[in-house]
Amino acid sequence: MAAIEAFAFDTHYFFLTFLVTCAVQYTCFAIAYGLQFDKITDLSGASNFVINIIIPLILANTYFERQVLVTVFIVVTRLYLAGFLFYRVLQRKSDTRFDTFRSNFLYYFGFWTGQILWCWGSTLNGIFVVSEKENPSLGPTDFIGIVLFALGFICQVVSDVQKYIFRANPANRGIPCTTGLWAYSRHPNYFGEMVIWWAIFLMSARAIHESTDTWGWATVVSPIWTMILLLFLSGIPYAEGANLKRYFENPTSRPMIEAYQRDVSPVIPMPQVVYRNLPMIVKQVFLFEFPMYEYHYVPPDSTAAQAAAANGGAGNPIELSNTSAEREALIQA
Repeated sequence: MAAIEAFAFDTHYFFLTFLVTCAVQYTCFAIAYGLQFDKITDLSGASNFVINIIIPLILANTYFERQVLVTVFIVVTRLYLAGFLFYRVLQRKSDTRFDTFRSNFLYYFGFWTGQILWCWGSTLNGIFVVSEKENPSLGPTDFIGIVLFALGFICQVVSDVQKYIFRANPANRGIPCTTGLWAYSRHPNYFGEMVIWWAIFLMSARAIHESTDTWGWATVVSPIWTMILLLFLSGIPYAEGANLKRYFENPTSRPMIEAYQRDVSPVIPMPQVVYRNLPMIVKQVFLFEFPMYEYHYVPPDSTAAQAAAANGGAGNPIELSNTSAEREALIQA
C-alpha cells in the first residue's frame, strides 16, 4: 500500500507503467544480449502492452464497460501479435534484423530503449481510459471505434496469415507476396495496426471529453506515434527502400517488384487500377508514397555501374529505377 501511495501524484499511472516498461525491457535486453538470441525480443514487446493495460485497470478498480472493452481489445491484439511473432522467430531460428548489431552493446541497448518508447508511448491512450474515474455512457464514437477495431484486427491477422502461407511455399522463394490483401496494399498488416490504435483512441474520446483532466487529449500521441514508427522508423522503411535490393537484382522478380511498387498502394488498401492512375503528388501527400520507400537500381551493365567499377567503386552512381518519376512515365506510356 505504501508503494501505491508513493505514486499518488500519478493519477493515471503513466509514470508507474513507464517504470514497469523500463524494468521489463531492460531485463529482457540483458537476457537477449547475454545469450545472443532473438527469441524474446518481439515477445517481450507485445507482452509489455498487456502489462501496461492490466496494471492501471486493476489499480483503478472501476471496471467500467468502456474500460473492459479497451482492455480486452488491447490484450487480444497483443497476445495474438506476441504468439505470431514468437512462433515465427522459432521457425526462423533467429531474426535477421539484428544480425548487424546484436553483438554491439550500445546499438542493441539503443534498440531496446526504442522498444520502451514503442510499448509505453503506444499504450498511453489505453492507460488513460482504463484508469479514468469518469464513466460516460457509450456513444457513437465508441461504436465507430469498435467497428474500426474489428476491421483493423481482421486485416492484420488475415494479412499475416496470408504472407506466412505464401512464404512457406518453396516455389515463392525470392519473389514478393502479391496475393490476397497484399494485392491491394503493400503493407496491409501495418494498415491494420494503425487502424487498431485509432479505433482505441475513438473509443476513449468520450471519456477524455468528460474527464476533469483535460490534458487527456494529449494521449492522441498513441496512434500518431504508432504511425510514425511504422511509416518512418521500424516498419515500412525496413521492408522497402534498400531492402528491396534482393528483388531488383533477381531477373525473375525484378519485373514483379517494379509492377508491384507502381500499382499497389503502400498502406491504404485499394484496387490497383485506381492507385496506378492517381497522380504521384496525390500518392505522396495523401497515401504515404514517400521517396524513402524507393529503391535506386543500377543495372550491372549500365554505363554508371561500369564507370563506378572502373573507379574502384568510388562515387555514388545512381541510375534511377522504380522512382516516382519513372512510375509516372510508365503509367503514361
